[in-house]
Parts: sequence; C-alpha cells; structure tokens
Amino acid sequence: MTKRFIYPVFSLLILSCVESCYIPNSLYVFSPQTIPAGYQITKVEAVDCDPKTLHLTVKDPSFTIQSNGLIEARIPVTVATTGRTFSVTAQDSSGPGSEMKVHLVCSAKQKTNENGQAILKRTKRRWGPPPLNILENDNGPFPKHLET
Repeated sequence: MTKRFIYPVFSLLILSCVESCYIPNSLYVFSPQTIPAGYQITKVEAVDCDPKTLHLTVKDPSFTIQSNGLIEARIPVTVATTGRTFSVTAQDSSGPGSEMKVHLVCSAKQKTNENGQAILKRTKRRWGPPPLNILENDNGPFPKHLET
C-alpha cells in the first residue's frame, strides 16, 4: 500500500521542482560600441519549451525580443567599454520559467582585407639620441663618453 502511495507522491514532487522551460544562465555577445536601432543582437534558444505558449521578455526597455527569440535594439544604444548587461526570461504554460543574463561586450574592430583576414600594421623601430648637455671649457678627461 505504501509503495502505491509514496512513489507517485515523490515523482510528483520531483517533477514540480524541475523547470519546464530552460534557457542558459548567461550569454556573452560581442557588439559594436554604438548599436543602431533595429540591430539584431542575438537569438535566444529555448529548450523543452512549448512553442505555442512560450513567452519571452526582456527587462531592458532599450531592447525587444521577438517570438522566435531574436533580440533587437529598439533605440540606438551605446555600450560602455566595461560592457552592458540585461536579462531575458522565458516561461511557458507548463510551469516556472528561467532567467538568462545577456552580457554585451564591446569589441575593438580590426581592419580587414577583402578575404576577411585582419590587416597587421608594421612599423620600424626608431632610434633617437638622448638629449646631450656638454659644458664649455670643461676639465678632462677627454674624450667624453656621452652615451654607452
């Protein structure tokens, strides 16, 4: 009798604690320093979610998220050198959802050629003599060693 009662209760408790809709905890995205309006940031992939009842929300009013998970800039946004962070939540009708932190990282843009390879700038080492101070009518010893 107890086996009939305990196993279903434990399985119900375990299943109620499991998140039904899952997205990763954090996501790092390289972005330009100034993001224009309408710029597509990234796409959020949700796992084990019901696509009909999936509800994605963004906590930052500067960004919007579409039903397919695509995050776009609503207005022009400036990303500081330290970056910018906002959160996205995913929830469907089968239970509690999950939250993800999106970290925008400002990337320094390198110049590239037509093949997409980075262009390296080469420079020669330059040598310049240090400033010299020679006194007139100085006592020896001569020759003076100005630079070693």
